[in-house]
Amino acid sequence: MENAAGVSQNIISSRRRFHLSFSISSVIFLLWLILTGISIAAVVIIFVQPSHAPDFRTPYMGFETRSTVLSGRLDVLLNLADASKPAGFMTSNPEGKRLQILQGRMHQQRLESWQQSLFKDNWNELSKVHTHSVFVNSNSTVVNSAPLLPQKEMKNETYPLRNYSISHVLPSDSSVLQSDASITKDSDVGHVTMEDYDDEENDEHYGTVNNHAHKKALFCGQPTMSHARIIISHSLEGQTLWKLDVVRELCRLEKEIEHFYSDICENMDPGKCCPMWSLTRYLTLASNKSSCDHLTEDDLLNCAELLQVCTQHFHNLELECIEEEGTCQLAPLRCTRNSIVHGLMNFIFDIGFLPPNSSEQSEHTLKYIQIILPIAKSTKSYDFFNHINTLPHSKYKEIKIVAMDLGLDDYIFDKILIRDSIRISILVTILLLVILLIFIRSLLMIFFGLLNIFFSLAISYWIYCETLGAERFPFLNLMAALLLLAIGTDDLLFISHSWQDHYDLKIRDKLCSLMPLWFSVTATSVTTAAAMFSAKLSSVTSIALFSIFAGSTMMIHWMMTIFWMIPSVILTEMLLKIFSVQKSIKFLCSEKFCGSCQKFICALKTAVVWVITRTAFICIIFMILTAAASSYVLLIHPRLQAPNSKTFPLFGPNHPFERYQADFTESFWFERREKSSRDILPLTWVWGLKPIDSRDILNPSSRPNGSSLVFDRTFDITKPKAQQFLLRFCRQLKKQPFYKSVMGPLLQNCFLESLITYMNRKCHDPFNDHDRKPCCGTAKFPFAPKTFSICLERAMKDLHSTPAQFFMPSLAGPKFDMRHQGNLSVPKAVVVQYDSSREFSQSFQQMDEFFQEVEVWTVKMMKTAPLSMKNGFFTSDLKFYDLQSTLMTESVTSVIVAASICAMILYLSTCNLVVTLLAVFSVYTILASSLATLALLGWRLNILESLAVTMAAGLSVDFVLHYAIKYNGHLEREQRIKHLVFKNITPMFGAALTALVTGLMLLTSELLALNQIGTFILDLTLHSIFVANFGFLPLLYKFGPAYKTDLEFCQKLLFTATEFQDETNVTSQAPLSESNSVTLTGLAPMIPELHELENMSPTFLEDPTQRDHIFDTMLAGAFVKKKKKK
Repeated sequence: MENAAGVSQNIISSRRRFHLSFSISSVIFLLWLILTGISIAAVVIIFVQPSHAPDFRTPYMGFETRSTVLSGRLDVLLNLADASKPAGFMTSNPEGKRLQILQGRMHQQRLESWQQSLFKDNWNELSKVHTHSVFVNSNSTVVNSAPLLPQKEMKNETYPLRNYSISHVLPSDSSVLQSDASITKDSDVGHVTMEDYDDEENDEHYGTVNNHAHKKALFCGQPTMSHARIIISHSLEGQTLWKLDVVRELCRLEKEIEHFYSDICENMDPGKCCPMWSLTRYLTLASNKSSCDHLTEDDLLNCAELLQVCTQHFHNLELECIEEEGTCQLAPLRCTRNSIVHGLMNFIFDIGFLPPNSSEQSEHTLKYIQIILPIAKSTKSYDFFNHINTLPHSKYKEIKIVAMDLGLDDYIFDKILIRDSIRISILVTILLLVILLIFIRSLLMIFFGLLNIFFSLAISYWIYCETLGAERFPFLNLMAALLLLAIGTDDLLFISHSWQDHYDLKIRDKLCSLMPLWFSVTATSVTTAAAMFSAKLSSVTSIALFSIFAGSTMMIHWMMTIFWMIPSVILTEMLLKIFSVQKSIKFLCSEKFCGSCQKFICALKTAVVWVITRTAFICIIFMILTAAASSYVLLIHPRLQAPNSKTFPLFGPNHPFERYQADFTESFWFERREKSSRDILPLTWVWGLKPIDSRDILNPSSRPNGSSLVFDRTFDITKPKAQQFLLRFCRQLKKQPFYKSVMGPLLQNCFLESLITYMNRKCHDPFNDHDRKPCCGTAKFPFAPKTFSICLERAMKDLHSTPAQFFMPSLAGPKFDMRHQGNLSVPKAVVVQYDSSREFSQSFQQMDEFFQEVEVWTVKMMKTAPLSMKNGFFTSDLKFYDLQSTLMTESVTSVIVAASICAMILYLSTCNLVVTLLAVFSVYTILASSLATLALLGWRLNILESLAVTMAAGLSVDFVLHYAIKYNGHLEREQRIKHLVFKNITPMFGAALTALVTGLMLLTSELLALNQIGTFILDLTLHSIFVANFGFLPLLYKFGPAYKTDLEFCQKLLFTATEFQDETNVTSQAPLSESNSVTLTGLAPMIPELHELENMSPTFLEDPTQRDHIFDTMLAGAFVKKKKKK
């Protein structure tokens, strides 16, 4: 009977295993079909729809913060400027705005009535209508448009100026705002009559041509910041360019490059380009020569003498009248003739040549000169750039081109990125195939592994574009592809290594034998994905987009690996067996080559084990010292410092475009003076608006939108206490050290002071016989709310009627909402704005001191403010400072979050606290040493470097995790190390080799970003492989526990406690209580079951015999319990 019962239980367990394996196989096959269909659909959609193609033409897109405190304040200011446009709903002059709206309606009615009468009279009269309208741009030039008005009625009509300028708006966004601020006369929108336009046109024509005809004959006007330029230096370091041989070579160079841009240049006459602004051109004019070929040594001496005499006049700004096309009264005539001195000093010579009050001989060395070309900085100069690059260096022995600014940075970056991506991808694929074939020797496994990586990228990109709705794909997202390549090859090598060990098993046994490996792949993928998703905490748009794409790519690859790649290999090999094809498609290499590779790997395994077991303490001490030194480098000196450049470097440091941005943007006087006028940091305070960043963090191209303004309902400037506070605020502000006093009237900067002055006037106007009450001396400050509103509106109307030469409207002052205004206008917002005594700096420390000083004073003042004024805030040109601060703080936060998640996953993977702590210390050593190396290489915490820090937190755990999961404490100490090394060193060495090859290939690119990615991959891979083998393994060898999991440790403690309790009971001979008896006897049957659960660990599942025994025992036990219940 017992034999029959045993047979029946075996039959039941076999059927259960069959149904279990059948159901698992069915689910896997179904998932394989679904994932295959999704992968093919994603690839088809991406290649069929051109709109899904990534665009890298704007590499800087997204390098800004969103949803931070400072970005919210800046966004409010930009939205307010947008709402203050002529078509917006905010205005500083409500009465003028009403008049503008009324005039617009009357104009529209006249236009409609005129068109109707014109259609009734004669249809053919339409051909006689002269379509003419006037708009004035920022340079006061006239542009024709067509609002369909007859010429006879246009003479006295007024039309709005469409381009205007804002003073004291953030310099970094002035290009955006200058086209939207208005130069007004009667209202926010200025007007000009046709008579005024005719006079302006005549004055401009005769004044420019007649008075400055000699300048037109020499050059096509003054060069601007939009002209392309080339920087020349001497071929030998430290040599001067003020030599005749150098001038003659410059002459040849200029004549040669003139032919390169003849089709895109500014024309002086039809078919004739304007002359370039160059040293040889000015020397030719100074010597009255017809060509630079005729220049002599005497010409250089005469010009040098002229410069010695006139240079100080230039530095004293006595030659600036030349730019203003006036007559210079303070400088000698010889210094102003033909603008030679001013042109050479301002545009051609670097600022180190003949500086103010120069006396040293080194200051007379001309190191750099600039050639300004008569072409615009644009993509049309691409062919010219290619011609410049083809110039033979041997042809010019005295000079060399060191830098250029052609406006091609983004355009060439896009071209080089596509070119290098294709080239590096091909090279990396070929080299990876060779490496994988050596380690795997199965074409089938390699094919599905690489196809898995391709499908994972395709699906994640499709989800990124369609599901998440991200409108931009920053080029930094390409790092996710390199990351996936490293993770994918690592998983492929480990899977293939385990596959070869269990190749001859049945499908069910093969799937079960791969369960520990699936567990390892899951752990590594989840840790990497967690590190990527932790970067989503960043407020930088490009980093947030990268975290979404990279994290989703990692999870999709894990799903594809488990449910698609392995089933694909199994199904394919089943088909090969069905059709009697060779069991496995293997790589046929020469026996000698394969034998050499195998001998090398065996020798490597033996050497690693010998080093660990013989020098364990030395390795541990060296690891501790490395972690301590790396911590010092990261935390004390030199550290990963904040970025010190507003521009993101695109090319290598020796590239001419990068040289110009790094070294020459302020090396010439006209650029430095142009920049210094914009570098004064403004002081801006805003009341009435909430500092909320309304821009979408996933859309870097989103722009300011006035409709997104959120008003502060508690704000009310009309209350007497609010008026008193604002006046006290403005007066206290002028006493602060960061305030800069400015000459001239400041009518709108703190409007309340101007309003008080406006109110201190007589109540009767004798000139117009007009009663000014209540806006006169009878009203006392603080004014009553109604009086304040009435008089403020009148004051703003009169202020905007001031001539433009005395008053220029700005963003400062009261702002009225014209959407909800009745007869009485009440300000909905107030802006107070002054210049500060500080200039913009790219130094984080200087900008931080400025912000903290002003912010602390602002908070102190707001504490004394009444309730209606407490929510005011300060802002300035802090966009770059906000980016610096965000990168420094959020990078640390992302690393801490990623490291915490990795530690948690390590414990869940090993269920062993001691192993987890040793692994965490090893991971910290890898992370700290790799980042310290980057800090010593001079890396700064810019966008790319911040991504590298975040990725390092996830990638540094991979090799350590593989060792930790397969740790077996049941073996002897030396056997533990041998077991780990012989099981993992082959795929680990192959994964490290593939990563190193990828990093080396990236170093061959011209783009700095790809070079940095390659450096990061090499740095992290080398530290990971060395610390995992010669740091973590010695720790396990010396301090590794003699048990595999904490559950087993608890069992031992439980056994010890039970035996101790039994001995105590026997010694005391005390009878057991009923509860104690139940507890102790109830533990006995639980121990074997717990022990069997322990045997379900991944290591023991590799033995099919033991696995079947465990399954049979558990299923039989479950069957017996169920039968007893029945």
